[in-house]
Amino acid sequence: MSKKEAPPSPVSLKTGESRLLGNAYIRAVNQANILDLFRSGQQLSRTDISRICNLTKPTVSAIVEQLIADDVLREAGMGPSEGGRRARLLEFNPGSSTFIGIHFGEDTTHVAITDALGRKLARRTATTVAGKPDASMEIARVLINESLSEIHQSLNKVTAVGVSVPGLVDRQSGACKIAPNLDWHNYPVAEKLSALLGVDVFVANTTQNAALAEHQMGVARGLQNFIWVYVGKGVGSCAVIGGRVQLGSRGFAGEIGHCKIEAPGVLCGCGKRGCLETTCANQAIVREAKKQVDSGRPTSLSELGNRVTAWDVSMIASEGDTVAQKIMTDAGRALGQGIATLLNVFDPQMVVIGGPVAGTDEHFLEGVRDYAARNCLESCGAEIVFSHLGSDIYLIGAVLMAMEQSNAAYRIVKTTKALDDQTNKEISVRWSEL
Repeated sequence: MSKKEAPPSPVSLKTGESRLLGNAYIRAVNQANILDLFRSGQQLSRTDISRICNLTKPTVSAIVEQLIADDVLREAGMGPSEGGRRARLLEFNPGSSTFIGIHFGEDTTHVAITDALGRKLARRTATTVAGKPDASMEIARVLINESLSEIHQSLNKVTAVGVSVPGLVDRQSGACKIAPNLDWHNYPVAEKLSALLGVDVFVANTTQNAALAEHQMGVARGLQNFIWVYVGKGVGSCAVIGGRVQLGSRGFAGEIGHCKIEAPGVLCGCGKRGCLETTCANQAIVREAKKQVDSGRPTSLSELGNRVTAWDVSMIASEGDTVAQKIMTDAGRALGQGIATLLNVFDPQMVVIGGPVAGTDEHFLEGVRDYAARNCLESCGAEIVFSHLGSDIYLIGAVLMAMEQSNAAYRIVKTTKALDDQTNKEISVRWSEL
């Protein structure tokens, strides 16, 4: 690893802070920096660690020996000779911990179990039970237990659980304030799941987790500024600015779908009228399709009767049906109203669109690009593209969030168990950002 790739320097504290937090806190941060070196999958010697982290060899040795004893690091053989004795190499043990991701989708609940490097070990799905959040938590618990049983592991091995919810999630408590398409209201998701599982649980909105996944694994990988937009039963967005997922003061940032653009407009699931999602989400597409069929326009949609879905419209549009194509293009232009505003406000490098229907239809994308090009500043040159991570993006994001948040917890909270009572009372860590 080059010098520019090195992790943050060992923690430096003011005199008062040092007395308050003590050596155990400094050790915890140094330990976290060392672990960060190994999570990328590389093998390093103790000398490599000392050089990269700018730590003394005795400090590195003490931390490494503890990590080996905890089964977090393991010996990986001998390194090449550089004229002297060959150094013993160390590597991260992917089996040292297990992470769980849960996506409470509008139709299906998904659970995935991964190792410490995020590699999938098991997966289960079940039909979502709308309007009964307690039942949904129990379903998730059953799926988790079945998955763990499949890989012969127990909850004791699980480090953290990440959850994606299609609604407003309070960033501090992990409670879902409202999820219209699940019919959840003021439900303490993190509290309930943590009580059921006995594990730390972190909860975020689906678009926020999707943006995290897109930033680390998708078309926006490496970009510092982009917007992720979801279009399905609802519409939502998340801005990544300076490489950080933006949650807002309460965690409610990005609810572009509930910006009013029509007066009085169609009644939205949130209880208000004229919201953006009533013009471009699945129900809007279906509503317009039925309207066109009822008008007697010649279209293959008429063969479906009242059973038409947004997916049907998209598929028929791809087959060349001009009525279906216009429906999808108009829906894209409607979304373009919201995206043009996002472009003007954030000036991102890219806008990534995902979702079960709109995130795959080229006519929809054409409509978005057309409206955005005509209604945002000339300087807004952001590329507007589809996500390629598919429907698993929300589950991937949930796992990544669990890994990131537990790492932060490992750096501070977990290690406070080794501190004295006075220090424990002084340190308080809250989840602040993805």
